Amino acid sequence: MGNIIEIDGNKSKKKIVEEMARLLLLKDSNAPRKPPKIIMMGPPGVDLREHASTIALKYKLIYIDSDQLVKDSIRREGESAQDLRQIIKNGEPIPDDHAIRCLRERLEMPDCKTNGWILQGAPTTVDQISMLKELNMQPSLVITLDMSDHLIYEKLEQRRFDPVTNRYHYILSENIRDEAVLNRLVHKYEDQHPHIKKKLLEYRGFMQHVLQEYAASIVRVNAEQPPKDVHKNFIEAIEMTF
Repeated sequence: MGNIIEIDGNKSKKKIVEEMARLLLLKDSNAPRKPPKIIMMGPPGVDLREHASTIALKYKLIYIDSDQLVKDSIRREGESAQDLRQIIKNGEPIPDDHAIRCLRERLEMPDCKTNGWILQGAPTTVDQISMLKELNMQPSLVITLDMSDHLIYEKLEQRRFDPVTNRYHYILSENIRDEAVLNRLVHKYEDQHPHIKKKLLEYRGFMQHVLQEYAASIVRVNAEQPPKDVHKNFIEAIEMTF
């Protein structure tokens, strides 16, 4: 098992690139490019979707959102998936076997095998890690975007949802003057302290298993920088792995 290498996004671009290249043993390699298999993870409040979808577009990888795969499968199955539909409605986690079945079906498609993929939303449990391993669907790179609990609470507890526009607003950083908008904003349960605390505890505990299982291929990026800096460092570093 390899060593965990933690890369601070505040380091120079050159340092980030050198460490990632050394991690993946690709610095001086002339071997043919293998389709990248990337998993992105992060705690509540860290925007994975924007980074993952942009990377997929830039490098022609297949972007996979595990949660969306499950929702699509439930939609296709219709009435036979009523139990799963209720699980989602209740805010409960989807059973591991169903989540991994959906993921396996997608990863086995020709476009994923040819182009490579970038995945968010899975694995989220120790059993899912084991299932992916049994299916020989191991990532070539795991990237975690790290943020302190304090900043996560600060970010999420001020978030409000607008049911009319289907958008989120951050009431402490946005100067919203429209009374109609302010009156209809909803403070969702998922953005309230007890729920955030529960999710953070689950994530921190799960990350201990992630760090052990993917020790040879994990890179940790500081997500506390301005988003454009996180994304820029991430793009330039990931490019060297291809």
